[in-house]
Amino acid sequence: MLSKRKKMKVSNRDSNQGNETRKKSARISKTEIDLTAETMKDSKKVKKKLEIKPFKTAPQIPVDFEKETFDRLGRAVIAIQKNEAISVSEEELYRLVENSVFHKLAPKLYERLYELCETHVKNQMTILQGKNPEVEAFLNRVAAIWTDHCSQMQVIRSIFLYLDRCYVLLVPGLRNIWQLGLHFFRKHIKSTPLIENKLTRGILDLIKQERDGKSVDRDLIQQILRMLTLLDAYGELFEKDFLIETGHYYASESEHFLEVCDVPSFFAHSEARFKEEEERSSCYLDPLTRRPLLTTVENKLLREHIPTLLEKGLCQLLDEDRIQELNRIYNLLRRIQEISALKGRLVHYVKTKGSAVLGDSTRDSELVSILLEQRAKLDIALNEGFNKDEILIRACGGAWEDFINVSGSRPPELLAKFCDQKMRGDKTMTYEELESLLDRIMVLFRYLQGKDIFEAFYKADLARRLLLSKSASTELEMSMISKLKMECGAGYTSKLEGMFRDMDLSSNLSASYALHLAKYRGEPDFFKNPKAQDVEADVQVLTTGFWPSYPKTESVLPPLISEHISKFEEYYGTKYQGRRIVWQPNLSTCVLKVRDYGKVFRVRGKGWLLKLFCA
Repeated sequence: MLSKRKKMKVSNRDSNQGNETRKKSARISKTEIDLTAETMKDSKKVKKKLEIKPFKTAPQIPVDFEKETFDRLGRAVIAIQKNEAISVSEEELYRLVENSVFHKLAPKLYERLYELCETHVKNQMTILQGKNPEVEAFLNRVAAIWTDHCSQMQVIRSIFLYLDRCYVLLVPGLRNIWQLGLHFFRKHIKSTPLIENKLTRGILDLIKQERDGKSVDRDLIQQILRMLTLLDAYGELFEKDFLIETGHYYASESEHFLEVCDVPSFFAHSEARFKEEEERSSCYLDPLTRRPLLTTVENKLLREHIPTLLEKGLCQLLDEDRIQELNRIYNLLRRIQEISALKGRLVHYVKTKGSAVLGDSTRDSELVSILLEQRAKLDIALNEGFNKDEILIRACGGAWEDFINVSGSRPPELLAKFCDQKMRGDKTMTYEELESLLDRIMVLFRYLQGKDIFEAFYKADLARRLLLSKSASTELEMSMISKLKMECGAGYTSKLEGMFRDMDLSSNLSASYALHLAKYRGEPDFFKNPKAQDVEADVQVLTTGFWPSYPKTESVLPPLISEHISKFEEYYGTKYQGRRIVWQPNLSTCVLKVRDYGKVFRVRGKGWLLKLFCA
């Protein structure tokens, strides 16, 4: 029990001490807060300022700074120009340049660099001038010097970059360091005629060797020409002489090939040359040189000889249907915008061939066939060889219209006769082939100015085909009329269509009249002559306005026929009152049936056979 009490007393004493400690710490914290607040009030009352005072004496650069800096930079530039190692780092050299500019030594530094660069380029040109190797070796040497010069100037510019940005760009009229290098290189090439002439002549000689079929170093040519472009000397030192040399080269070549080659070979060679020059232009020439170069080649190689070439070979190529060669000629002439020359020669060819056919009157039976053949060959040439060029198609159409109408009414008449021949039937041709032939005939028909003449002959021939039943196909006849209607309008074919309507009406009328005869044929008094019952009459009634006009003829008809005529007039009068029939015996046909030993023979003929029948 005692021990427990002691422990309790100790713990109570400890707790009392803890309370006193916490009270003391609270008093201390409060005191600190009060002191801090008082300090802040004092700081607000006193404001302290930071003052920067100038040096009592201005800083001075070392006495030998300019000389030592320029010497170090000069030695570095010379080492770079000699492709030697630099003794100090580029960063240290950059700092020297920066310090020089800062101490207002930029003008002197630029002048020093100017002298070093010019002296180096001048020495290089002197060395180059002293050597006189062959052309390709000389160009290789120039290319090597130029490559070294560019790489050296890039290193020098990186070292003097601070000078470039903080001084050169701010002073009007000063060249930056890269332009400075280009200026000296261009200046000393142009001031040395030997180097300038040999450089230009060397490039032109290499290009000529390539045109002659020899192998050359294209990369070398490309490098030299790019150098001239960067030096802004491409046009002055190369392009002008290059275009002149190109003109001379192809003028001489074209004269030679005209003597030794035929026309197709000449155009094939020209096409190949155009492709070569386009490739050359894209490989190493300046893009702006392409158009003047191709124009020079086109003029000297082809354009100046077009009349001679077309006169010499176009007709032969057309006659022989050499479509590939014709297409090459067309493409080349379109390229150089000389389609007008081709058009003139093509028109002359069409007129000459057509006039020759029309001028031979002994070949009238073959005239339309020959013209159709010529037109078919020309269509192939226009569509496949000349790419359906509208200018050439219209020109050829005008040429056909000119020559085909010179002979007056002869072409329309012969074309109508040719149509009549085909409409009567051609066993060697199918219906589709005949339809295609009609389309080709319509092409010739369009060129006719005497379409009324064609219509008159065609109508007369159609009348004979219908009346004599000589037409091979009614569908083909109607197809032709439809084509004529589309070409010339409904008024042009109204009479032709009326003729077909008459034939349909006559067919129905004949069938009705046959039934009428069959009804009264058994009556003995119907025909005065009993033999008239053995005659089969087929009457065709034609409208006067539709059919061709036929002269009225006086004919003595057999009594049997006359009796049938009277019976038909009586029948027709009962069906159509007020109409007058005019008979045309000269258009009639007669079919005789001859019986011999049990066999029946039919003889068909025109109206004069009626006399034989009567006898």
